[in-house]
Amino acid sequence: MSERHARRPRHARYPRLVAVVGLLAAALSAAGGPRPARAQEPGSLTGRVVAFSDRAAIVGARVTVAGTGDTAVTDEEGLFRFRDLAGGSRVLHVEYLGMHARDIPVELDPRRPLSLEVALRVSVIPVAALLVSVDRGLPVNKLYDFYRRMEHGHGYFFTRADVLRRHPARVTDLLLSVPGIDVGEHRLGGSSVTMGRRKGCVPEYYVDGTRAPRYDLDDLQPSDLAGLEIYRGNSEVPLEFKAFERCGAIIVWTREPGSGR
Repeated sequence: MSERHARRPRHARYPRLVAVVGLLAAALSAAGGPRPARAQEPGSLTGRVVAFSDRAAIVGARVTVAGTGDTAVTDEEGLFRFRDLAGGSRVLHVEYLGMHARDIPVELDPRRPLSLEVALRVSVIPVAALLVSVDRGLPVNKLYDFYRRMEHGHGYFFTRADVLRRHPARVTDLLLSVPGIDVGEHRLGGSSVTMGRRKGCVPEYYVDGTRAPRYDLDDLQPSDLAGLEIYRGNSEVPLEFKAFERCGAIIVWTREPGSGR
């Protein structure tokens, strides 16, 4: 083969292409090489949580960005804020005890900070129906302390239900079932009740919380009895009835006149 027909190198056949590639390489080298793709800028989000009824601020509401660990709690003005959130579609979950939770879709744009208001409605919690029975013959709370002391288990107690079940002819008939108490006839008439270690010791009497010396239980009709407390020794007597040192105490609670039962 003659020298004239020998194959020329590729770069010699395309001198213009080689020159362009060389210029491009030089430009990239001067600029520091290829630049990486630009990272997505973070976005910010602020908001306020209010009550739907009056737009009052809700303090302590919890706001969570779904799918992330980002959580905020509203301040005293109901405000919350998120910074450095990745742009794009997000869902805010807003909840507060006693109100319906809400999921709010938002679109975050790093170029435009987002602000919004979230209104929550009160959640109505259904409860089972309650039936309350009131004895109109008793003032409100008259027997509150009676039942409170009965729960403690000191002394003997007779309730209105006990009276209805036993049908005593006299109030003192209820005492016959209490050990350590003697019931007899007073020599001047009426009943005589003694208790305690000392023979013939007469207990202190209280009627509706007021001290009643020389009280005769049988002056009261069983139908008028609302409650009866018996303390057989001074060590059993509650502090509110220990003003006088005796061998025990009997506390009578009466029903109001004209009661239905």
